Amino acid sequence: MRYSELTSYRDFRYGGVDKLLWPKSDTDAYVSILNDWKVQHEDWLQDVESKRVVVQAGGNCGMYPLLYSSYFSNVYTFEPDQLNFYCLTNNCQLDNVIKFNTAVGNGGMATLSNYEGYNIGTIKSQVSKRGAIPSVRIDDLNLKHCDLIHLDLEGSESDALVGGMDTIKKFNPIIILEKGHGAEKIKKIGYIQTFDGRDKVYKRK
Repeated sequence: MRYSELTSYRDFRYGGVDKLLWPKSDTDAYVSILNDWKVQHEDWLQDVESKRVVVQAGGNCGMYPLLYSSYFSNVYTFEPDQLNFYCLTNNCQLDNVIKFNTAVGNGGMATLSNYEGYNIGTIKSQVSKRGAIPSVRIDDLNLKHCDLIHLDLEGSESDALVGGMDTIKKFNPIIILEKGHGAEKIKKIGYIQTFDGRDKVYKRK
């Protein structure tokens, strides 16, 4: 079945965007991502002094990178699932959104788990010798700036932080971690929690 047959446009009407292309099967991710943004994004962004570069993963169907594109000069987003990336590409046809159809981690290859129930945001990548999906390191982007890193990786945040540690130490970005996954990696280098929601925010002292 073609991806076009698995997706449809949904009314969005937020941030100047009328519609988003989204998998028909999803009933949870669309609502929860938008609600999290509406409720929390001002808290997420309040300590981000410069808004040049944000690294955001997983990109899902493009809602987060699309919303971030209004605030940041450049958005780097990662989404390994093919159907989600199909939607992301359609929803983020913007020059300042740099899209990667890969996992983000500490190198190597990865496999994907199936999504849970009707939430296409619960797909998880895991490093595996049998994997067919590249797991890209944030450090390998060789960024000139990094002001915010936002990771929503269903528990795989720790690997992504390890793969981005040189970038983190160099630029001291604000870091957002879903449920605080992997926070011990950045607390070791002086990060403290500044916001406590489902997505927790960290800043280097």
